[in-house]
Amino acid sequence: MLLRDLLMSQAAHAGDLAWAGSPLPGHAALAGLRAADPSERPVVRVSAIRTAELPAALSVLDDLAEKERAVLLIDALPAEPVSRELAVELAERGVELLHAVEIDDAASVRVLAGLSLQRSGAGAGLAAANLAAVTVDGSSPDWARLRAVLARALAGHESCAETLAAVRAELDAVTAPSGGARPVQGTDRLRLEVPAPVPPGDGRHQPPALRVEVPATSMVGRTLDRAGIGGYEPTTMAWFLALCDTVQPGAVWDVGANLGLYSLLARAYTDREVVAFEPTPEVAGWARQLSAVNGLDYPLEQVAAGEVPGVATFYLSEKSDASNSLAKGFRDSKRQLDVLVEPLDRYLRRTGSVPAVLKIDTETTEHYVLRGAREVVARHRPWIFCEVLADQAPEQVLAALMSRFGYHFFHLNGADPLAETDVVVGDPTLQYMNYLFAPRPLEPRMIDAARAWQAALEATPKAIRR
Repeated sequence: MLLRDLLMSQAAHAGDLAWAGSPLPGHAALAGLRAADPSERPVVRVSAIRTAELPAALSVLDDLAEKERAVLLIDALPAEPVSRELAVELAERGVELLHAVEIDDAASVRVLAGLSLQRSGAGAGLAAANLAAVTVDGSSPDWARLRAVLARALAGHESCAETLAAVRAELDAVTAPSGGARPVQGTDRLRLEVPAPVPPGDGRHQPPALRVEVPATSMVGRTLDRAGIGGYEPTTMAWFLALCDTVQPGAVWDVGANLGLYSLLARAYTDREVVAFEPTPEVAGWARQLSAVNGLDYPLEQVAAGEVPGVATFYLSEKSDASNSLAKGFRDSKRQLDVLVEPLDRYLRRTGSVPAVLKIDTETTEHYVLRGAREVVARHRPWIFCEVLADQAPEQVLAALMSRFGYHFFHLNGADPLAETDVVVGDPTLQYMNYLFAPRPLEPRMIDAARAWQAALEATPKAIRR
């Protein structure tokens, strides 16, 4: 994983990262990090240590408060014995090791791995959990020799890596916003004013039109350009907004958020906490910019939700940024990258955020997301919007999985009223791809709210190009 991608995966808000401890190394991904100020919390502190100086080097974490996050950059590979020793030392200090990843582009500053950490308090099983994050199968090679060889190879390669980084920066100016970067001249972008629906009910105000500037290749952007919010998954959107209005208190979790349209509307129309999950770095960057430009701030976690924590290969589709997936072979892939995988059960445990509405669109890995959310589903009973693609793996297992929790299934296919079904089958026409998994039967007030939102969406003007 690139150092920049690791750091961005730890920053749910812009400006969350700050440097602490030793002098700031001279690496492009670290340039611009401000110095950590203990009076400004919460912030994710980034530090670098030398494993030869353990355990004293871990004093940089001594004032980490409960549930605070940190990133530790180390000069050893995650699978080395010294990393196992480090994992145990962290557990003894009440620090949970969430992810351990190899860093591909920072050998010149003696960084071979990055550790994502959170203060959780000492507890039974913490050492075992930390060890699991750095454990690999097989025999142990001569790590000292391998580390030296790897460091020399990477250092010799970094002139090439710097060139590649410069090229990627130019590409990012096309595909993602980045602070201080100037857009490449001639880049095709969609610049839209997207009217928001007038919310049903007395005393509610229409939010301002969304200001949208995204690459012309964006699927969400193209749909908004063609059909506006009123034509964007209209049945799903009506029920999403209706349930945000009517179900139990709790957060909205938008898993596979893409540009974060559902997150933006949840922020615009409700007082609920909103959390988005989007692992694609470029897309996450645009989502953050849309949030900021429209004054609708919410935390965006640049991770993939899944069944077990770790690092996985993420496949970027050749055809659409809406088809990026952890599933190899789902679409032809133009590029792969490493992403962090976070089970939603663990996310709830370490953040305290509890969803009442959960939207999942992860391009054929929705069943893994739900398997990693068993506790969330069983204990908190969120209302779940889930994409189901025809002839794909989730279609075969979602009904059995959700039936165990006593959920009811409704295909969001434009019918009024929605008809409950005992099967979950994808729509081969791709027109109605989403299901509602309901923890209890639909109530009349929910149905009335969905009808009112449907009418509001139908009356919403289409987008205007700027």
